[in-house]
Amino acid sequence: MIAVQTPGFTKEEQAAALEDLAILTGGRPFIKVAGATFESIKVEHFGQARRVWADPRSFGIVGGKGDPRVLRQHISTLRAAYNSTEDTVLQGKLLSRIGKLLGGSATLWIGGSTELEINERQEIAERTSAAMRGAMMEGVIPGGGVALLACRPALQQRLAQATDTDERAAYHILLAALAVPLQALVSNAGYDPSEVMAQIKLAGPGYGFDVVSGQVVEMMLAGICDAAVVQKTAIYNAISSAALALTIDVLVHRNGQSEHATVHTPGKRKRL
Repeated sequence: MIAVQTPGFTKEEQAAALEDLAILTGGRPFIKVAGATFESIKVEHFGQARRVWADPRSFGIVGGKGDPRVLRQHISTLRAAYNSTEDTVLQGKLLSRIGKLLGGSATLWIGGSTELEINERQEIAERTSAAMRGAMMEGVIPGGGVALLACRPALQQRLAQATDTDERAAYHILLAALAVPLQALVSNAGYDPSEVMAQIKLAGPGYGFDVVSGQVVEMMLAGICDAAVVQKTAIYNAISSAALALTIDVLVHRNGQSEHATVHTPGKRKRL
């Protein structure tokens, strides 16, 4: 027998962790405030697992022997809670719990030669982790802006049915905006966006442009994909920002850089 620290910082987090562990292993959580005592513990209250390990800083459980149906129901409840809240902190905690219950947790050891290098690598790891969690929750879609293009036919149907002038204008704006990410990728790679868009249209749904090979490919088979939640969040934020811009009287926008720039160096001034 070995004593380990209960995961979590607050009492609520620790109670949630005990509940997750009990469901995962088929055991029962014993909480003092609920009236549980050591004298009331029985052998059947203990959970089981294929392997358990612990060190001075953490512990892990592999192959919990809990009821699979109860576990699936518990995960569904956590997912519903995730979808019903807009609190990003709470969403992160729920995703962490779901990942651990699904056996999808891991520890990353990040190092580097300098503190700057370590911080950069940590930031990349955190972004990647967030994208993977999002993919786990809501799945993946073809990347490279292809999924956004696939939304256009549905919007075109809505546009054909719309009679309100403002609503029709909004659909026209969205139809144009959904093509911009792909056009930007193609243009930045040095290709003609209109030509590539025509090739993608002929290829059919799910096809996009691989800027590395310069070919139109089936994006999912080529391993080019995005987390669905990332694209959804990007669209929501873009619409929210546009709606906010429409409610104000004045917008100030920098009109690019001047034609000539002055470069300052110690003791010199050079005009480009």
